[in-house]
Amino acid sequence: MAIKITEGKSALNSNPNLVHVHIPVHDIEWFDFRYGGIKGVYEGGFGASEVAKVLGQEKEDYRPVLPELFQWKAGLREPERNINEATLSGILAEDSILERWEYWDNTPDGYLKNYLLGKKMRKHKKVNAYIYNRRFPWLFASLDSSIVAGQSSLSGVVLDKDCPLELKTMNFMVKKNGFEETMTKYTYQATAQMLVTETDYAEIAVLTGGSKFEVYHFDFDPELAKIILEKTYEAWQLVLQLREIAKQMTTASPTQKEELNAMAQSMLPLPVSGDGYGEYYSDQYQDAGEPTSTIDGNEEMFELIRERLKITKLATKLDDKAQQIDNHFKNVFVQRQANVIDFGGLGKLKYTKQTGWKAYTTDYRGIKEKADPNVIEPVYLQTLKALK
Repeated sequence: MAIKITEGKSALNSNPNLVHVHIPVHDIEWFDFRYGGIKGVYEGGFGASEVAKVLGQEKEDYRPVLPELFQWKAGLREPERNINEATLSGILAEDSILERWEYWDNTPDGYLKNYLLGKKMRKHKKVNAYIYNRRFPWLFASLDSSIVAGQSSLSGVVLDKDCPLELKTMNFMVKKNGFEETMTKYTYQATAQMLVTETDYAEIAVLTGGSKFEVYHFDFDPELAKIILEKTYEAWQLVLQLREIAKQMTTASPTQKEELNAMAQSMLPLPVSGDGYGEYYSDQYQDAGEPTSTIDGNEEMFELIRERLKITKLATKLDDKAQQIDNHFKNVFVQRQANVIDFGGLGKLKYTKQTGWKAYTTDYRGIKEKADPNVIEPVYLQTLKALK
Protein backbone atom coordinates (compact mmCIF):
# COMPACT_ATOMS: atom_id res chain seq x y z
CA MET A 1 0.00 0.00 0.00
CA ALA A 2 1.09 3.63 -0.47
CA ILE A 3 2.24 5.39 2.70
CA LYS A 4 0.55 8.75 3.18
CA ILE A 5 2.47 11.64 4.77
CA THR A 6 0.86 14.82 6.11
CA GLU A 7 2.40 17.86 7.80
CA GLY A 8 1.87 21.57 8.40
CA LYS A 9 -1.78 22.44 8.98
CA SER A 10 -2.71 18.77 8.74
CA ALA A 11 -0.41 17.90 11.65
CA LEU A 12 -1.37 17.76 15.33
CA ASN A 13 -2.04 21.33 16.48
CA SER A 14 -0.96 22.50 12.98
CA ASN A 15 2.62 22.25 14.26
CA PRO A 16 5.00 22.72 11.29
CA ASN A 17 7.69 20.66 13.06
CA LEU A 18 5.53 17.53 13.01
CA VAL A 19 5.31 14.95 10.24
CA HIS A 20 2.49 12.37 10.26
CA VAL A 21 3.09 9.02 8.59
CA HIS A 22 -0.22 7.23 8.02
CA ILE A 23 0.10 3.42 8.08
CA PRO A 24 -2.52 0.91 9.30
CA VAL A 25 -1.47 -0.41 12.71
CA HIS A 26 0.38 -3.75 12.53
CA ASP A 27 0.36 -3.78 8.74
CA ILE A 28 3.69 -4.95 7.25
CA GLU A 29 4.64 -1.32 6.50
CA TRP A 30 3.84 -0.49 10.13
CA PHE A 31 6.55 -2.91 11.30
CA ASP A 32 8.95 -1.73 8.60
CA PHE A 33 8.56 1.89 9.75
CA ARG A 34 9.00 0.96 13.39
CA TYR A 35 12.36 -0.70 12.79
CA GLY A 36 13.71 0.98 9.67
CA GLY A 37 11.80 4.19 8.94
CA ILE A 38 10.97 4.93 5.31
CA LYS A 39 13.72 4.25 2.82
CA GLY A 40 15.01 7.48 1.32
CA VAL A 41 12.59 9.60 3.37
CA TYR A 42 13.03 8.97 7.07
CA GLU A 43 15.81 6.93 8.68
CA GLY A 44 13.69 6.00 11.71
CA GLY A 45 14.23 6.26 15.43
CA PHE A 46 13.00 5.01 18.80
CA GLY A 47 9.28 4.89 19.54
CA ALA A 48 7.99 6.51 22.72
CA SER A 49 7.12 3.07 24.11
CA GLU A 50 10.78 1.99 23.64
CA VAL A 51 12.33 4.93 25.50
CA ALA A 52 12.21 3.34 28.97
CA LYS A 53 14.02 0.27 27.62
CA VAL A 54 16.66 2.36 25.86
CA LEU A 55 17.34 4.28 29.10
CA GLY A 56 17.53 1.13 31.21
CA GLN A 57 14.27 1.85 33.05
CA GLU A 58 12.41 -1.29 31.97
CA LYS A 59 13.04 -4.81 33.21
CA GLU A 60 14.57 -7.00 30.54
CA ASP A 61 12.31 -9.97 31.23
CA TYR A 62 10.59 -9.64 27.88
CA ARG A 63 11.97 -9.68 24.36
CA PRO A 64 13.38 -7.81 22.67
CA VAL A 65 16.19 -7.10 25.10
CA LEU A 66 18.17 -3.93 24.41
CA PRO A 67 20.99 -5.45 22.26
CA GLU A 68 18.31 -7.21 20.22
CA LEU A 69 16.34 -3.97 19.75
CA PHE A 70 19.50 -2.22 18.50
CA GLN A 71 20.17 -5.04 16.05
CA TRP A 72 16.60 -4.88 14.75
CA LYS A 73 16.88 -1.13 14.23
CA ALA A 74 20.26 -1.54 12.54
CA GLY A 75 19.23 -4.37 10.21
CA LEU A 76 21.68 -6.84 11.75
CA ARG A 77 18.87 -9.19 12.78
CA GLU A 78 15.46 -9.72 11.24
CA PRO A 79 12.85 -8.19 13.58
CA GLU A 80 9.76 -10.07 14.63
CA ARG A 81 6.77 -8.95 12.59
CA ASN A 82 3.97 -10.38 14.65
CA ILE A 83 1.86 -9.65 17.71
CA ASN A 84 1.13 -11.70 20.78
CA GLU A 85 -2.24 -12.38 22.38
CA ALA A 86 -1.78 -9.66 25.01
CA THR A 87 -1.09 -7.08 22.28
CA LEU A 88 -4.14 -8.19 20.31
CA SER A 89 -6.30 -7.96 23.44
CA GLY A 90 -5.04 -4.42 23.96
CA ILE A 91 -5.86 -3.43 20.38
CA LEU A 92 -9.38 -4.86 20.57
CA ALA A 93 -9.96 -3.14 23.94
CA GLU A 94 -9.05 0.36 22.70
CA ASP A 95 -12.58 1.41 21.71
CA SER A 96 -13.94 0.25 25.06
CA ILE A 97 -11.22 2.14 26.95
CA LEU A 98 -11.87 5.30 24.93
CA GLU A 99 -15.57 5.10 25.71
CA ARG A 100 -14.87 4.77 29.43
CA TRP A 101 -12.45 7.70 29.20
CA GLU A 102 -15.17 9.95 27.80
CA TYR A 103 -17.14 9.59 31.05
CA TRP A 104 -14.12 9.95 33.34
CA ASP A 105 -14.36 12.85 35.82
CA ASN A 106 -11.29 11.81 37.85
CA THR A 107 -13.35 9.82 40.35
CA PRO A 108 -14.04 6.06 40.13
CA ASP A 109 -17.65 6.45 41.27
CA GLY A 110 -18.33 9.63 39.30
CA TYR A 111 -17.51 8.16 35.91
CA LEU A 112 -19.87 5.24 36.53
CA LYS A 113 -22.70 7.65 37.37
CA ASN A 114 -21.86 9.71 34.28
CA TYR A 115 -22.12 6.58 32.16
CA LEU A 116 -25.56 5.74 33.58
CA LEU A 117 -26.70 9.30 32.86
CA GLY A 118 -25.16 9.28 29.38
CA LYS A 119 -23.15 12.34 30.41
CA LYS A 120 -19.89 12.47 28.47
CA MET A 121 -17.35 14.66 30.24
CA ARG A 122 -14.45 14.72 27.79
CA LYS A 123 -13.60 14.74 24.09
CA HIS A 124 -10.86 12.98 22.16
CA LYS A 125 -9.75 12.85 18.55
CA LYS A 126 -8.11 9.85 16.87
CA VAL A 127 -4.58 10.26 15.51
CA ASN A 128 -4.06 7.39 13.10
CA ALA A 129 -0.40 7.97 12.30
CA TYR A 130 3.18 7.75 13.41
CA ILE A 131 4.48 11.20 14.32
CA TYR A 132 8.06 12.40 14.30
CA ASN A 133 9.46 15.86 14.97
CA ARG A 134 11.89 17.49 12.52
CA ARG A 135 13.83 18.97 15.47
CA PHE A 136 14.78 15.56 16.92
CA PRO A 137 13.80 12.95 14.33
CA TRP A 138 15.39 10.05 16.24
CA LEU A 139 12.19 9.91 18.34
CA PHE A 140 8.69 9.12 17.11
CA ALA A 141 5.29 8.51 18.68
CA SER A 142 2.26 6.47 17.72
CA LEU A 143 -0.63 8.10 19.56
CA ASP A 144 -3.74 6.04 20.28
CA SER A 145 -5.73 9.28 20.39
CA SER A 146 -5.50 12.91 21.51
CA ILE A 147 -7.28 14.99 24.13
CA VAL A 148 -9.04 17.88 22.39
CA ALA A 149 -7.88 21.38 23.37
CA GLY A 150 -10.18 23.66 25.37
CA GLN A 151 -10.94 21.07 28.05
CA SER A 152 -9.65 21.07 31.61
CA SER A 153 -6.82 18.66 32.25
CA LEU A 154 -6.86 16.39 35.31
CA SER A 155 -4.28 18.83 36.70
CA GLY A 156 -6.96 21.53 36.59
CA VAL A 157 -5.52 23.58 33.72
CA VAL A 158 -7.39 24.35 30.49
CA LEU A 159 -5.52 22.75 27.59
CA ASP A 160 -4.46 25.12 24.82
CA LYS A 161 -3.36 22.24 22.55
CA ASP A 162 -4.51 18.74 21.65
CA CYS A 163 -2.45 16.44 23.90
CA PRO A 164 -1.42 12.75 23.79
CA LEU A 165 -3.82 10.10 25.08
CA GLU A 166 -2.49 6.55 25.43
CA LEU A 167 -4.65 3.45 26.02
CA LYS A 168 -3.42 0.44 27.98
CA THR A 169 -4.58 -2.88 29.36
CA MET A 170 -3.03 -4.41 32.46
CA ASN A 171 -3.54 -7.63 34.39
CA PHE A 172 -4.11 -7.70 38.13
CA MET A 173 -0.79 -9.45 38.88
CA VAL A 174 1.16 -6.62 37.22
CA LYS A 175 -0.91 -4.08 39.17
CA LYS A 176 -0.16 -5.93 42.39
CA ASN A 177 3.52 -6.81 41.98
CA GLY A 178 5.04 -4.59 39.30
CA PHE A 179 3.03 -1.39 39.33
CA GLU A 180 5.87 0.95 40.33
CA GLU A 181 8.03 -0.23 37.43
CA THR A 182 5.06 -0.01 35.07
CA MET A 183 4.38 3.59 36.11
CA THR A 184 8.05 4.44 35.48
CA LYS A 185 7.70 3.05 31.95
CA TYR A 186 4.47 5.02 31.46
CA THR A 187 6.18 8.22 32.66
CA TYR A 188 8.98 7.82 30.13
CA GLN A 189 6.54 7.00 27.33
CA ALA A 190 4.26 9.95 28.13
CA THR A 191 7.22 12.33 28.38
CA ALA A 192 8.56 11.13 25.03
CA GLN A 193 5.13 11.64 23.45
CA MET A 194 4.98 15.18 24.84
CA LEU A 195 8.49 15.84 23.52
CA VAL A 196 7.64 14.66 20.01
CA THR A 197 4.32 16.53 19.86
CA GLU A 198 5.61 19.65 21.69
CA THR A 199 2.85 19.50 24.29
CA ASP A 200 3.02 19.80 28.07
CA TYR A 201 0.36 17.33 29.19
CA ALA A 202 -0.54 13.69 28.54
CA GLU A 203 -2.80 10.96 29.88
CA ILE A 204 -2.68 7.18 29.95
CA ALA A 205 -6.02 5.39 30.40
CA VAL A 206 -5.64 1.89 31.83
CA LEU A 207 -8.13 -0.97 32.00
CA THR A 208 -6.96 -3.58 34.53
CA GLY A 209 -8.29 -7.11 34.44
CA GLY A 210 -11.02 -6.11 32.01
CA SER A 211 -13.00 -4.23 34.66
CA LYS A 212 -10.95 -1.78 36.75
CA PHE A 213 -10.53 1.57 34.95
CA GLU A 214 -8.18 4.42 35.89
CA VAL A 215 -6.62 7.42 34.16
CA TYR A 216 -3.11 8.65 34.99
CA HIS A 217 -2.01 12.14 33.98
CA PHE A 218 1.46 13.53 33.36
CA ASP A 219 2.69 17.12 33.28
CA PHE A 220 5.77 17.85 31.20
CA ASP A 221 9.03 17.41 33.12
CA PRO A 222 11.80 19.38 31.36
CA GLU A 223 14.59 17.65 33.31
CA LEU A 224 13.39 14.18 32.37
CA ALA A 225 12.83 15.36 28.79
CA LYS A 226 16.44 16.58 28.62
CA ILE A 227 17.71 13.19 29.81
CA ILE A 228 15.53 11.38 27.27
CA LEU A 229 16.75 13.55 24.40
CA GLU A 230 20.42 13.14 25.31
CA LYS A 231 20.34 9.40 25.99
CA THR A 232 18.20 8.45 22.99
CA TYR A 233 20.39 10.58 20.71
CA GLU A 234 23.49 8.71 21.93
CA ALA A 235 21.72 5.39 21.45
CA TRP A 236 20.59 6.33 17.95
CA GLN A 237 24.15 7.22 16.95
CA LEU A 238 25.08 3.67 17.95
CA VAL A 239 22.27 2.31 15.77
CA LEU A 240 23.59 4.32 12.80
CA GLN A 241 27.10 2.93 13.35
CA LEU A 242 25.66 -0.58 13.47
CA ARG A 243 23.72 0.11 10.27
CA GLU A 244 26.96 0.98 8.53
CA ILE A 245 28.40 -2.37 9.63
CA ALA A 246 25.26 -4.15 8.41
CA LYS A 247 25.66 -2.43 5.05
CA GLN A 248 29.30 -3.57 4.77
CA MET A 249 28.29 -7.14 5.59
CA THR A 250 26.06 -7.37 2.50
CA THR A 251 29.13 -7.41 0.20
CA ALA A 252 31.73 -8.91 2.58
CA SER A 253 33.36 -12.32 2.31
CA PRO A 254 32.50 -15.00 4.92
CA THR A 255 35.66 -14.20 6.90
CA GLN A 256 35.00 -10.47 6.73
CA LYS A 257 31.40 -11.03 7.83
CA GLU A 258 32.62 -12.85 10.94
CA GLU A 259 34.96 -9.98 11.76
CA LEU A 260 32.26 -7.36 11.17
CA ASN A 261 29.75 -9.30 13.24
CA ALA A 262 32.27 -9.56 16.10
CA MET A 263 32.82 -5.80 15.87
CA ALA A 264 29.06 -5.17 16.01
CA GLN A 265 28.64 -7.51 18.99
CA SER A 266 31.37 -5.70 20.90
CA MET A 267 29.51 -2.39 20.43
CA LEU A 268 26.23 -3.63 21.90
CA PRO A 269 25.32 -2.80 25.52
CA LEU A 270 26.29 -5.31 28.18
CA PRO A 271 23.57 -7.52 29.67
CA VAL A 272 21.69 -6.60 32.81
CA SER A 273 19.40 -8.78 34.93
CA GLY A 274 16.37 -10.39 33.34
CA ASP A 275 15.30 -13.75 31.93
CA GLY A 276 14.97 -12.19 28.49
CA TYR A 277 18.76 -11.98 28.18
CA GLY A 278 19.08 -15.69 28.94
CA GLU A 279 16.67 -16.53 26.12
CA TYR A 280 18.39 -14.08 23.78
CA TYR A 281 21.86 -15.56 24.31
CA SER A 282 20.50 -19.12 24.13
CA ASP A 283 19.02 -18.32 20.72
CA GLN A 284 22.34 -16.89 19.53
CA TYR A 285 24.23 -19.93 20.82
CA GLN A 286 21.95 -22.36 18.99
CA ASP A 287 22.13 -20.25 15.82
CA ALA A 288 25.91 -20.71 15.92
CA GLY A 289 25.52 -24.50 15.95
CA GLU A 290 26.24 -25.09 19.67
CA PRO A 291 30.07 -24.69 19.58
CA THR A 292 32.20 -27.18 21.54
CA SER A 293 35.52 -25.30 21.62
CA THR A 294 37.33 -24.23 24.82
CA ILE A 295 38.63 -20.75 25.63
CA ASP A 296 41.15 -19.70 28.27
CA GLY A 297 39.75 -17.85 31.25
CA ASN A 298 41.23 -14.61 32.55
CA GLU A 299 41.39 -12.86 35.91
CA GLU A 300 38.37 -10.63 35.22
CA MET A 301 36.19 -13.65 34.36
CA PHE A 302 37.39 -15.50 37.47
CA GLU A 303 36.58 -12.58 39.77
CA LEU A 304 33.07 -12.32 38.30
CA ILE A 305 32.52 -16.04 38.94
CA ARG A 306 33.76 -15.66 42.55
CA GLU A 307 31.35 -12.77 43.04
CA ARG A 308 28.50 -14.87 41.61
CA LEU A 309 29.26 -17.72 44.04
CA LYS A 310 29.33 -15.32 46.99
CA ILE A 311 26.02 -13.80 45.95
CA THR A 312 24.47 -17.28 45.71
CA LYS A 313 25.60 -18.14 49.25
CA LEU A 314 24.45 -14.77 50.53
CA ALA A 315 21.07 -15.08 48.80
CA THR A 316 20.52 -18.47 50.47
CA LYS A 317 21.30 -17.00 53.88
CA LEU A 318 19.05 -14.00 53.26
CA ASP A 319 16.20 -16.24 52.07
CA ASP A 320 16.55 -18.34 55.22
CA LYS A 321 16.52 -15.23 57.40
CA ALA A 322 13.50 -13.81 55.54
CA GLN A 323 11.64 -17.10 56.03
CA GLN A 324 12.50 -17.04 59.72
CA ILE A 325 11.03 -13.52 60.06
CA ASP A 326 7.94 -14.55 58.07
CA ASN A 327 7.39 -17.51 60.39
CA HIS A 328 7.82 -15.30 63.46
CA PHE A 329 5.00 -13.01 62.34
CA LYS A 330 2.82 -15.91 61.17
CA ASN A 331 3.10 -17.27 64.70
CA VAL A 332 2.11 -13.85 66.11
CA PHE A 333 -0.95 -13.65 63.82
CA VAL A 334 -2.05 -17.19 64.69
CA GLN A 335 -1.46 -16.82 68.44
CA ARG A 336 -3.28 -13.48 68.58
CA GLN A 337 -5.94 -14.45 66.01
CA ALA A 338 -5.42 -11.23 64.05
CA ASN A 339 -4.85 -10.41 60.40
CA VAL A 340 -3.29 -6.92 60.70
CA ILE A 341 -0.51 -5.40 62.82
CA ASP A 342 -0.92 -1.62 62.88
CA PHE A 343 2.21 0.56 63.31
CA GLY A 344 0.31 3.82 63.04
CA GLY A 345 1.97 6.28 60.65
CA LEU A 346 4.62 3.69 59.74
CA GLY A 347 2.07 1.45 58.03
CA LYS A 348 0.45 -1.96 58.49
CA LEU A 349 1.58 -5.58 58.17
CA LYS A 350 -1.14 -7.88 56.84
CA TYR A 351 -1.73 -11.64 56.87
CA THR A 352 -3.50 -12.56 53.65
CA LYS A 353 -4.44 -15.52 51.46
CA GLN A 354 -4.74 -15.33 47.68
CA THR A 355 -7.66 -16.99 45.95
CA GLY A 356 -6.93 -20.65 45.33
CA TRP A 357 -3.98 -20.75 47.75
CA LYS A 358 -4.07 -22.77 50.96
CA ALA A 359 -1.32 -20.96 52.88
CA TYR A 360 -1.53 -17.45 54.29
CA THR A 361 1.35 -15.05 53.57
CA THR A 362 2.78 -11.99 55.30
CA ASP A 363 2.20 -8.87 53.18
CA TYR A 364 4.84 -6.20 53.88
CA ARG A 365 3.82 -3.74 51.16
CA GLY A 366 1.96 -1.49 53.60
CA ILE A 367 5.06 -0.83 55.71
CA LYS A 368 6.88 2.46 55.10
CA GLU A 369 10.66 2.25 54.91
CA LYS A 370 12.33 4.88 57.08
CA ALA A 371 15.79 4.39 55.55
CA ASP A 372 16.63 6.26 52.34
CA PRO A 373 17.97 3.62 49.88
CA ASN A 374 19.85 6.37 48.03
CA VAL A 375 21.83 7.30 51.13
CA ILE A 376 22.19 4.10 53.16
CA GLU A 377 24.06 1.33 51.42
CA PRO A 378 21.96 -1.81 50.99
CA VAL A 379 22.82 -4.54 53.50
CA TYR A 380 23.64 -7.09 50.83
CA LEU A 381 26.33 -4.80 49.38
CA GLN A 382 27.87 -4.32 52.83
CA THR A 383 27.87 -8.10 53.27
CA LEU A 384 29.50 -8.62 49.88
CA LYS A 385 32.32 -6.27 50.87
CA ALA A 386 32.80 -8.19 54.11
CA LEU A 387 33.06 -11.46 52.18
CA LYS A 388 35.87 -10.22 49.93
